Amino acid sequence: MKSIGIRQFRDRLTRHLRDVEKGVTLFLTSRGKPIAVLRRVTPQDLTTADPEASLETLASEGKVRRGKGKIGTRPPLVSRRGTPLSRVVSESRR
Repeated sequence: MKSIGIRQFRDRLTRHLRDVEKGVTLFLTSRGKPIAVLRRVTPQDLTTADPEASLETLASEGKVRRGKGKIGTRPPLVSRRGTPLSRVVSESRR
C-alpha cells in the first residue's frame, strides 16, 4: 500500500491510476489524515454494483422498504394554441 496526498495524486493522476491498474493500493490523505482508499476493481465489485440487487439485499435486511409506484411519472405536456411564449418574450424585449 502506498500513501499519497490529494495534491500529489491530482498532479500525477495518470501515473497513479496506472499504478492502481497494476494492483497497487493507494491511501489518499488530506493533511496527513487518510480519507480514501483507491484500489483496482475486482469481478466481485462489478457483481455488487447492480443497484437492483443492492436494493433487494437492503430490503431483505429490513433497512429499506421498496416503493410500489413508478419513478418519474408525470402528467403529459399540454399543447397550447396561439403564439409561442418564447416569441412573445423576445418581441416584448425589442
